[in-house]
Formats: sequence, structure tokens, C-alpha cells
Amino acid sequence: MLFSYIDPLNAVYDKFTADGIRVLFTYAPRNKAALSEESDSDALAELDAWLRETLHAEVISPIEDSLYPGRYLFGTDNHLSTEGAEIRSERIRRDLLEVLDDAE
Repeated sequence: MLFSYIDPLNAVYDKFTADGIRVLFTYAPRNKAALSEESDSDALAELDAWLRETLHAEVISPIEDSLYPGRYLFGTDNHLSTEGAEIRSERIRRDLLEVLDDAE
């Protein structure tokens, strides 16, 4: 897998790290029903593994946590509703607390 945006993104992450900033990454929310047939659990696991290895940032959330049933989105397949945003915020809070607890 090769994505053209990874090198420029990593360059930005490297600048942050050089400035003493810890860079954390989580996936953007997506409508589970909008995934293509090729985006099965094996493909998602492969993408997750590749990003965890390739990004110069710490991936803090499981890729599955970014997939939501359509009832938690509106307007587009990646725009969370109020209820979806509350769920997402709680998941990110949980992941951040875990990462920060491990750092102590």
C-alpha cells in the first residue's frame, strides 16, 4: 500500500515531534454501511497495521471504533449526529486516558 500523502504528513508530524510535541492519531468517523465490499475486516486490519507501522504518530484508537451505523450520522457518511458525536467523544476520551496513563 502506498499513499502519496503519507510522506508530507509524516514530515509535519516529524516537525511537531522535533518541537517536543507528542503526535497522536485517531481515525475519522465513517458510516459502516458506506464501506465498499473490499473494505472487509481483513482489509481494515491490513490498513490499520500499515498506518500503525508507517505513520510517524501514535495510533491510539482501533479502526473499528471509527465505524458507525448510519443512525449516528447525518448529511454525509462522515458527519456525526449529536448522539454520534457524544459516543465518539467518549471513545476518544477513553483512548486518550489509556495512552496518558501508560505514559506515567
